[in-house]
Amino acid sequence: MAGETSTQPPPASALPEWKYDVFVSFRGEDKRKSFMSHLFRAFEHAEISCYHDVDWDQRGRIVGPMLLEAIRGSRIALVLFTTHYSNSRWCLDELVEIMNCDGQLYRDHGHMVVPIFFDVEPTDVRMRQGEFGRGDESLLIEKIVGHIFSKTAFRNSPYFIKDAVGIDDSASAVISLLDISSSHDVRVIGLHGTKGIGKTTLARLVCSRVYSKFEGVSFLENIGDAKKGDIIKFQKRLLNDVLKVKHLALDEQYSNRNLGLMRDKLRNRKVLLVLDDVNEKNIVTLLAGGRGGLLAHGSRILITTKDESLLDDLKVDCKCMVSGLGETESLQLFGRYAFDDGDGDQEGCEELSRNLTIPENV
Repeated sequence: MAGETSTQPPPASALPEWKYDVFVSFRGEDKRKSFMSHLFRAFEHAEISCYHDVDWDQRGRIVGPMLLEAIRGSRIALVLFTTHYSNSRWCLDELVEIMNCDGQLYRDHGHMVVPIFFDVEPTDVRMRQGEFGRGDESLLIEKIVGHIFSKTAFRNSPYFIKDAVGIDDSASAVISLLDISSSHDVRVIGLHGTKGIGKTTLARLVCSRVYSKFEGVSFLENIGDAKKGDIIKFQKRLLNDVLKVKHLALDEQYSNRNLGLMRDKLRNRKVLLVLDDVNEKNIVTLLAGGRGGLLAHGSRILITTKDESLLDDLKVDCKCMVSGLGETESLQLFGRYAFDDGDGDQEGCEELSRNLTIPENV
C-alpha cells in the first residue's frame, strides 16, 4: 500500500463512524493464508463485517491511508499475537494505530481492543520469548468468532444507541449491579435523577449490552405519562415482547385481574424488564408483581424514576443516581448535533460555549 505511516491519534473531536465490526491485525508469515481465509469466512457466516486486504502480498508493507481508515472505522480491533508478531515492524505500526484509537471518546462509542494469544502467554509477547505448538486452528477460529460475536451482538439490539457519549462507565456499573450471572432470585435496580438527565438513555445502553443473556426483554417507556387505562396496554406489550404472541385475552377493565395469567406465562422465563419513568408504586405491582413476583428467578428489573423515595418504598436491591455529563462529554455531545456536517469540532464547541449566555429567568 502506498502512503506514510501515521503515528498520531485521531483528532480529539473526530467521532468514530463504524464501517466494520472488526479489524484483524496479524503477521501473515505466522498464520498462513488458509487460516486467515477460514477465519474471515467464519466471520462472514456469523454476519460479522470484517476488513481484510484483497492484496495479501502487499499487506504489512506500510500502514497507508486505506489501512488507517479501516483501523479507525472498526469497532473492534482483534490483535492476533503469534510467535513473531513483535518482530514485525508493520505489525507494530498497526498496533500503534490501534492503540491510538483506544482513547475515551472511541471507548464511549463502543471501541474495544481484543488480544488473542495463540499458544503463547502474554508475558511471552512482552518478553519476546516462547514458541507455539501446532494448536487446534478450527477450535481457535470457533472461539474467536464466538467471542467477537458476543461483543458485537448488541449492535443488532433494538435498544442500540449509536451516539452514547460519556455514559459507558455508568452502563458498566449498572450491569455489575444487575449481577446477571446469579439466578437464585429476581434482582431489582433503580436509577433515579432529575428529568432529562439521561436515565432512559442509560437504561437503553444497558439493555443493548445484556439483552442477549435473557429469554425475553421488555422496555416499557414513559410509564409515568400513561393514563389509568393504559396499564392494560402495558401489560399486553410486556407479554407480547416476551412471548412474541399477540391478542392474548386479558381483562380489559381491571388490570389487577390479569396478574394471575401474567404469572403463569412469565414464571418460567428469565426476563429483563425495564420500567421507565415510574411515578407510582402500584404501577410496579401491576406490571411486575411488586419486586418481580411475576417473573422467574434470574430475571432482572430496571426501574427509572425521578423520585428516589419511591425506590426506597419498593425496597430495590440497589439504587443509582444518574448524574449529568461532565464538561468534556457535554461538548462532545453538543458538537455531535450542533454542526450539519457532524464533525463536532472540539475547539469550535469550546469557543461557542464560552460565548453562550443563559438569561437568569430561564
